[in-house]
Amino acid sequence: MNNAKTVVVIPALNEEKTIGNVVESARKFAETVIIVDDGSSDETAEIASKAGAIVVRNEKNLGYDASIEKGFEKAVKEDNLVIITMDADGQHFAEDIPKFTTPIFEGKADIVMGIRDTVPRFSEKIFRIYFSRFGIRDPLCGFKAYKANVFIQEEFFDSLNLIGTELVLISALKGRKIMQVKIKTRKRSDKPRFGSSVKANLKILYVLMKIIVRYGFKRRKNRN
Repeated sequence: MNNAKTVVVIPALNEEKTIGNVVESARKFAETVIIVDDGSSDETAEIASKAGAIVVRNEKNLGYDASIEKGFEKAVKEDNLVIITMDADGQHFAEDIPKFTTPIFEGKADIVMGIRDTVPRFSEKIFRIYFSRFGIRDPLCGFKAYKANVFIQEEFFDSLNLIGTELVLISALKGRKIMQVKIKTRKRSDKPRFGSSVKANLKILYVLMKIIVRYGFKRRKNRN
């Protein structure tokens, strides 16, 4: 694998306890790691920079999708072929990065998505049912890889704040090649990004309603 053709984009909000190790691990498999600091009040940005990441700072909290979008915009300027998204909380294993990049480098996929060993919330299981019509098993897994041209062609990552699923959904509808790989995850030690269980479930179900209103019950386009 040519590491110079891979960039990892990681949105982060108050992740000073984990971000250093996450950056150092990711740099073993990618030449460039971009941390988008989403208005953190702790030392996330400073620790990430010391660990070797390029840090993009949001002056105020913009949210998950907007932060990744800024990271993608920076990534394509770095002239990288494959963009990886990972979480900042240390749940993902950087050793899995080649599973995601290799199919894209070999021309077998435009997007590669992770399938977690466990899904913690009932709302995510309902989310999965909707996305199963596209053959997608774990749409809310934050570990994904994209051919840079997918983002360049669409000109956005997620315009509706759909928790990082819109670019995947549009790609499925357009018949782009999507592969999925199983991954293991570590248990998060602190509070999850979406807050309490009730709040998180309501947010995910609300997003699913937005998707259905916008995209309905279309099915994945067959590949040519």
